[in-house]
Amino acid sequence: MNTQPKKKRGWKQESARHSLARKGVKTNYQSKRWQGAKGLLERKKASDYKKKLFKTKRGRLIKKKMKASALKHWHGAKGMIEKKKASDYKKKLFKTKRGRLIKKKISEGRKKFYQTSKGVEERKKLGERDRIYRFNKNFFSKLTPQSAYVLGFWMADGYVSGKHKNLIAFTQTGSEILKKIKKTMKATHPITEHNRAHKFAVFSAKARKDLEKIMPFTLERKSYEASYPNIPPHLDSHFIRGFFDGDGGVNVCPSGQLRIRFFSGINPSLPQIQQKLIDAVGVGKTKIRTRLDTGFGSARCMGYTGNKQVPQILDWLYKDAGNLYLKRKKAKYDGWKKSRLGKKRLKQQTQTII
Repeated sequence: MNTQPKKKRGWKQESARHSLARKGVKTNYQSKRWQGAKGLLERKKASDYKKKLFKTKRGRLIKKKMKASALKHWHGAKGMIEKKKASDYKKKLFKTKRGRLIKKKISEGRKKFYQTSKGVEERKKLGERDRIYRFNKNFFSKLTPQSAYVLGFWMADGYVSGKHKNLIAFTQTGSEILKKIKKTMKATHPITEHNRAHKFAVFSAKARKDLEKIMPFTLERKSYEASYPNIPPHLDSHFIRGFFDGDGGVNVCPSGQLRIRFFSGINPSLPQIQQKLIDAVGVGKTKIRTRLDTGFGSARCMGYTGNKQVPQILDWLYKDAGNLYLKRKKAKYDGWKKSRLGKKRLKQQTQTII
């Protein structure tokens, strides 16, 4: 019988293993450890501790910081590139034989989950939500000035959920415009608030199908593929007004000139909107700049400055707008108009006195 003591691992070997672990590389020792009975117990203890910690005040702060850093990463330029790479890899993978098998397993797993008690509860919740909250499901089936505006706003500040494909959501920092959209859609859904952002969402397979007919791109890939929708020319001003209220701005420069700007992700929507403005208002063509310094990744910017062409654009946008527009943006333009009229009247008075 061998009575010699087992040799201890050298400090160099130990430190090398730990450095690999810190880098996220799983060694054979680690994988075996976590698969064993002791490893499973350790993992359970860690998860229990995490649950208890996140119930405390300190834990909630930690969770908030973790969420904020993750959001910052995924909205940043690097995160956007990573997302695109992952989605492209997914598409390529699902075209292969192995990918098709994975897809099949995922769908089978989903079916099994919905047969369990938890799955049944989730389906019930979704069904109840659809029954409790109602809205006009034919809102996008027949295009009107109101539905065109809502489409424009959705293209700027909306999304279709990846988890629940029939969920159509609108987001904004303020709730004013969301209340107006809710009223036009005849919806009873609540407007929720999270991290200073307001959200209004509806759930309908019919509304999603209508959106897919109008929008010539994959709804889930709006940030990368968004392009001008298939709408009649007389609704262009309403659609662009909605887009402007979501991702646009108006301000007065220090020189006293009026400036209007439109923003979008890296997609072909802005050049198409510019062409619509050229055809409808007769403004000149400006350079569309790409900005990489934004907190939410790369963005495109299109702007017009001047006391002649900007009022022409805004007058065209607000023509027959009714009550469907963002008050603070229109108030800026109305204020500039009043000040401009005041200056003109002063000039006329001085001329008559002389």
